[in-house]
Amino acid sequence: NAITAAKQSKSLVRFTSAGRSVAGRTLTLLQEKHPAPARVLVIGNGEVGKMVAGTLAGAGYQVAMTVRSYRHGGPDIPDGVDRVPYSDRYREMGKCEVLISATSSPHLTVERDAFSELPRIPVLLLDLAVPRDIDPAIGAFPGVTLVDIDTLAGEQVREDHSRQLEEIDGIIAKYSRRYLSWRIRYEELVEA
Repeated sequence: NAITAAKQSKSLVRFTSAGRSVAGRTLTLLQEKHPAPARVLVIGNGEVGKMVAGTLAGAGYQVAMTVRSYRHGGPDIPDGVDRVPYSDRYREMGKCEVLISATSSPHLTVERDAFSELPRIPVLLLDLAVPRDIDPAIGAFPGVTLVDIDTLAGEQVREDHSRQLEEIDGIIAKYSRRYLSWRIRYEELVEA
């Protein structure tokens, strides 16, 4: 029952509206602080990374996106976005005014020590990941602004996710009732 509830939650409930909201808020922030054609590096080519990269490229920004090396081709990236190997991310950062990281990695993708060695650093960093991708200590660098997902779109993401979490609660309740019904019948059989 638990596995079935998890599979149904994953296949029936979509968390996509938050990604569109994040892309829109990212564009608004960049238009205020670094108008196009500023150079932007997006680390991460998942759903949120692609939405953000595509939105920015469509608004006239020069966007590069990191991709991992794969045996059989690579992931699709939005039109107008340059492909950069993930291993070259620090070299590419040195060419950008803006850095955005949106991976699902459990580890930091931008570490303080490697970042501090760049000859030229991006001045606006957006960490759209949970858990965080960018070392929070980088936010203390002079002239650097580090914005995380909670600051950028926290309230909108929470509102979007609260609706989806209500759907998931319904699915869990359904399978919890099934389990409890089975458990009562099982105990009756064992006692008989």
